[in-house]
Amino acid sequence: MGGSGRFATQKETYNSYVTKELNIQLSPAAGYFFADKFAGGLRGKVIYEKVEFNGGVSNSTQLGIGPFLRYYFLNTENRFNLFAESAYQYMYSSRNYGAGIDRSNDFTLSVGPVIYLNETLGIEGAINGELYNYVGASIRSITFFFSLGFQIHLEKENSQ
Repeated sequence: MGGSGRFATQKETYNSYVTKELNIQLSPAAGYFFADKFAGGLRGKVIYEKVEFNGGVSNSTQLGIGPFLRYYFLNTENRFNLFAESAYQYMYSSRNYGAGIDRSNDFTLSVGPVIYLNETLGIEGAINGELYNYVGASIRSITFFFSLGFQIHLEKENSQ
């Protein structure tokens, strides 16, 4: 179990056209170790986005869910480890401008370190590459970003 978060602000100026953007994202996950160092499960995503442009404001909320696969490279007893993760999410977004509803396919690749504070709790940072393909439109978006998150590894109790 775990998750990550992202906070981003951006300002673009092109001639007299100014755009300001706020993006807040939470991504909870739950998975299971099905092989040594390999975990898989479901990852959700909730995104709030606000864009201000030359007197106008647009807001959107996006929700998504899909599978992920994660691999840890180093020995599991280490307090430090490295991971790589691949995830897919089907995204549904609602906004207060344009057509109002969008759907997209989101593919993410992540790599980074994990530092374990104890046997079960890890704090992680990741460099991520994300590809959005919008359904029904020829719009594709590629984003690179850094995220911070945590993982809680629950141990299976042996019953005897």
